[in-house]
Amino acid sequence: MDSIEVDVRVTENTYDLALSQLFTMAARKNKKRSFLFVSNVLGKHISVVPAVSLLYGRALAATYVNMQQLAPLSYEPTLKEVLKQGEEQAAIAFYETIRNDRYRLQEQTLFIGFAETATALGHAVFEAFENGMYVHTTREQLLHQPETLTFEEEHSHATAQRCYVQENWLQHDGPVVLVDDEITTGKTALNIIEDLHARYPRKAYTVLSLLDWRTSEHVAACRAVEQALGITITFCSLLRGDIEVKGSPLAQEKPYEYHALQDSPAPTIKHHALGQNVSASALYSAGTEQNDSPYLVYTGRFGLQAEQQAAVDTYCSEVARSLQPFVISPERTLCLGTGEFMYIPMKIAGHLGVTAYHSTTRSPVHREERPHYGVQNGISFTSLEEKSLLNYVYNIPYGAYDDLFLFIERHHSQEALQSILASLSKTGVQRIHLVTHTPAHVGKETT
Repeated sequence: MDSIEVDVRVTENTYDLALSQLFTMAARKNKKRSFLFVSNVLGKHISVVPAVSLLYGRALAATYVNMQQLAPLSYEPTLKEVLKQGEEQAAIAFYETIRNDRYRLQEQTLFIGFAETATALGHAVFEAFENGMYVHTTREQLLHQPETLTFEEEHSHATAQRCYVQENWLQHDGPVVLVDDEITTGKTALNIIEDLHARYPRKAYTVLSLLDWRTSEHVAACRAVEQALGITITFCSLLRGDIEVKGSPLAQEKPYEYHALQDSPAPTIKHHALGQNVSASALYSAGTEQNDSPYLVYTGRFGLQAEQQAAVDTYCSEVARSLQPFVISPERTLCLGTGEFMYIPMKIAGHLGVTAYHSTTRSPVHREERPHYGVQNGISFTSLEEKSLLNYVYNIPYGAYDDLFLFIERHHSQEALQSILASLSKTGVQRIHLVTHTPAHVGKETT
């Protein structure tokens, strides 16, 4: 047998959402886990309306507030209705009314988003609170920057995860909330909790996720960790259920070729360099390769405090204002984040009025054009950070967009950019706008 079947049984559905609103399925090129819940709301593998994805972050924030038995978010009833209806324009309008609303928790709380898929989701949860802090984990290895946390995401294509936040953010016993898009076994959450507790012990941890598929055995494993460490771990999700996997992993990908027209004219490529708000925080090391370009200060990679949220939104608004003249047709425009760099491009896309946003990924997924399958098409390219790795972008139908805005956090050489730009040129876009956040390539236009 060379096929996989995943049966899903829902036991809890907090917002009474249709499963098709939250995810579809695809087969992974990964022996550790042969399938993938392809999220329809994260903005990773499938394009989303930015406001919809950000509202799902608010929904997770609401579940956390309710779990704490605090006064509920004032807008939660409307939020539930908007998400259940699934109307894009209603979501856009509603998010605009609440995007500056902040809820004050009883204690200063640290939110940690998991790379690479949940960096934007974690940030979207964090933005709902007045007295929060946020950092996301990373798979990038930084030089001259101490690792605050290290842990393994064992089922992942790339298992090692790190965290580079100031130690004094963890040297207290306040609440820590981990944010992920999906919990299948809970092992990744337990790994980071065990590392965190060994270095900076506290009494309680919370794990927020859109989906939770843990079995009774997985729950028992969590209880064993709680007992061994003398802590409590609370899991909260929008959807809870059981899954049964039948069949065997696909041993080989079926023949696949991206449907690009060979005679399509090459798109113009315009570089937009936005360097006024960067922070030279670290270096990247990939074997012998190093990149000393600074990271953007507003991503949460090195930690953000609630007081900075207004500055983050202002930055995204200002970037959008500078790019707005180049958006000819919003419905024919795609905004594309890269890897862990998801939240800032998503917010910029929202300010631009663009309704199609998603991101590149390092996860290899089987591509097949058939109804209800999660990855219809895709292109691959050499990783911007490490030449020996391939990265991917999925679900860009040929000719679907005229303009594509590619958001890259740091400066990279023309050689490093060549592969991704060549691959994106196959999608039938007329114009590629390369948006970097360090002062390079100013005003340069090529074909």
